[in-house]
Amino acid sequence: MLFWEKFVAVLEKTAFHEVFAMHFIKILKLNIMKNFQILFLCICSAIWGIAAGAGQGGESVHAQDFSRPNVGGTLYEENANFRVNYKILETAESAIVSSGKTLFCDGNIYDFVDNSDEVIVFNSKANKIYVLDVKERKKWQASPEEVEEYVSKIYRWGMSHPKAEIRQYFQPDFKINYEEEKEEYSFVSENFSYFVTPKKPEKPEFLEKYRYFARWSCQTNMMLSPGSKTLYARSVVNETVFNAGFMIESLQLSIKNSKNPFAKPLVLLSEYQYLPRLVDNDLTTIRQVEDYLVLFRDGTLEDFQQKRLAKEKK
Repeated sequence: MLFWEKFVAVLEKTAFHEVFAMHFIKILKLNIMKNFQILFLCICSAIWGIAAGAGQGGESVHAQDFSRPNVGGTLYEENANFRVNYKILETAESAIVSSGKTLFCDGNIYDFVDNSDEVIVFNSKANKIYVLDVKERKKWQASPEEVEEYVSKIYRWGMSHPKAEIRQYFQPDFKINYEEEKEEYSFVSENFSYFVTPKKPEKPEFLEKYRYFARWSCQTNMMLSPGSKTLYARSVVNETVFNAGFMIESLQLSIKNSKNPFAKPLVLLSEYQYLPRLVDNDLTTIRQVEDYLVLFRDGTLEDFQQKRLAKEKK
């Protein structure tokens, strides 16, 4: 059995697939080799000039075809920096189960989740995705094409699974509806559903940048946590809303208890706040992360997968 098949088997035992697919970081200040780092990063900035892949057209309302390369989302208007704050609540207890922020700066994206050791960097200029472990001082990198190739293997495995309840997560048969009075999208399937409140972006480039991030964030997390099945369905939701020219203000995920049909479903509410600028503290955080990219030693994909799996077993 492949590693990610074992991963799926473990995560099938819990309903918190989407929450555990998230990642986060605690930033520590580095006061050593500062001048050398700045010089080194300036040199790297002059070398890194690889543009991200050209944007793609509209997607089907079914799951994206992860079996084919589909690198999408060119980032433009690099000076249009902004920040997205988010939090995820379990509605039954009104408890925050996850929160974090995503910083968009000069064509790069820095994604953090509170109270964790991970940060993910999407560098469109270098055409690289970096995953950092601040506690272990490790980093791992891949190109978007490498991520998509890995994810396509998981997708094909899921689509050929003998159990229909597993296959539905990889190509959900959503009934999609938009209610104009409520200004809400609904994506309803047999065992899980999404309800989305859309929001018009303040600037068109915000939508393009966030769409790029959402696409690669989903796929990177599929790679790091192969058992997080709802991420495939979430990619369908994202693309449908983005194709209509909206961002997501709030999203509710309802998952039925497959073992007890009479039990109340698990309901998770995600809320997003879009801020049209970065503050000095955000820029300081970004500089620290760039330092980590220089100083941290190389790790492996399995290092990060095993750490997530160990955390999810607790």
